[in-house]
Amino acid sequence: MMRVTAKLNGQKKPSGLSDKKKVSEIKSATYKTQVTFPIGVKLAIIIGFIVLVSLGLVTILNSHFIGQDVQITAENSNLSINTRASSTVEDKFNTVRSNVFQLLDLLNVAGSGRNAAIVRQAEAFFFERNQDIASIFILSADSISRRNNTDVRILNNRFFISNEIDTGAMDTFLKVQEDAVRRSAGGETIALNASPYFEMPVMSLLFPYRENGREQTCIITFSIETISDILGTDSVNTTFIINDSDELLCHPETERILRGESLKNDPLVMQMRFNNQNNNDSRQIPYETEDENGKKSRFYGAYEKLSFGDIVILTTVPFDTILEGVRTTRKNNIYLTCIVFFLSIMFVLIFSRFGISRHLRKLTDAANEIKNGNFDTPIITSLNTKRRDEIGVLNQSTKDEREFLNLFAKFTNRGVAKAIARKEIDFDPHLKDVTIFFSDIRGFTAISDGFKNRFANDSPREIIAFLKAQFY
Repeated sequence: MMRVTAKLNGQKKPSGLSDKKKVSEIKSATYKTQVTFPIGVKLAIIIGFIVLVSLGLVTILNSHFIGQDVQITAENSNLSINTRASSTVEDKFNTVRSNVFQLLDLLNVAGSGRNAAIVRQAEAFFFERNQDIASIFILSADSISRRNNTDVRILNNRFFISNEIDTGAMDTFLKVQEDAVRRSAGGETIALNASPYFEMPVMSLLFPYRENGREQTCIITFSIETISDILGTDSVNTTFIINDSDELLCHPETERILRGESLKNDPLVMQMRFNNQNNNDSRQIPYETEDENGKKSRFYGAYEKLSFGDIVILTTVPFDTILEGVRTTRKNNIYLTCIVFFLSIMFVLIFSRFGISRHLRKLTDAANEIKNGNFDTPIITSLNTKRRDEIGVLNQSTKDEREFLNLFAKFTNRGVAKAIARKEIDFDPHLKDVTIFFSDIRGFTAISDGFKNRFANDSPREIIAFLKAQFY
């Protein structure tokens, strides 16, 4: 036995304070590291982002293209409603004019004076079939200031009585519209709103009337309740009528007619007049209005002029109403997106917890056991190597590593193998004072030759087994 100073590798470090502190720091960094951003959360964020972006883009594009289609459809529908309304109103006015002129022709043919029985009978029969007509006047340009013998004033007494209207309302109305009477006698066809004077929806049509060389006007005053009912049946589109002075003649909101409202400053009417002045054939106008509170609303307006009197039929539809269905669908899609997003996140979290995280935790525990030198822990045995994914490969690799470590431990001391796994052995070169003991086994050469003759190629294994049996 001798004492020497040598440079050795692979020996345990001395138990000094600094070495213990270093080992403690290594263990702390190795074994006490906590997961701060789990893989399940990462998957949930990634998949949630993909779902959110995908469904969001689908919702936006769907709303955009459907909104365009709905807008075009609404514009065409608004224009069609306006065309039908114009045709209906013009037919109504032509029918009123035709019936009145037939009555006047009949009275001219009778020629027996207003008090003749045949005349009274013709008038009664006419008003029986045209109960919405209030009066028929044939006036000259100066008939308002003084009555002429050529004037014709036919009143439907039943109309005035049933609606509790004073017959003097017609005279009051004509005094205010004296200028319009002169213009009509001069050759213009004019439509006037008589509702404020009759306190009910009433219109007067003034047609130039020529008889015996006299320039006169035929004033037909009639109720427009039937026309209002026809134009006001649609709950989305609003159709109304104005005259050449932009006065409101007919509107679903009756109170606007009764107060004699003018639409001269209405954006749709102003744009229509501008288009007419510039020979613009467009009959569909997008425009914007602003209420008393400053709230702006967008509309589409269609218009069409009748063939006489510069009477215009206008039909509007709110832009918000057009896109209400699209907005509702978009809102429902957003709700659906949120539900799908939530379900996707929950599914990913559940799958990652039971399908990924749990197995990764087992792998982590197995790795920690190996680091602690516990090569035969049941955790490694329970790892599932039948999986066909990366986790299955890692499980198999962990089991293979355990087999390698067990095999390594057979050729070294198990304590040394554990110390190596725990990083307790310092492999850096150091100068140490050591004691080396040399020894020999008596008769070992003869014993080994005997094992060789007896076991041939298996003699090394048998010799090692013999030595272990003797010294352990």
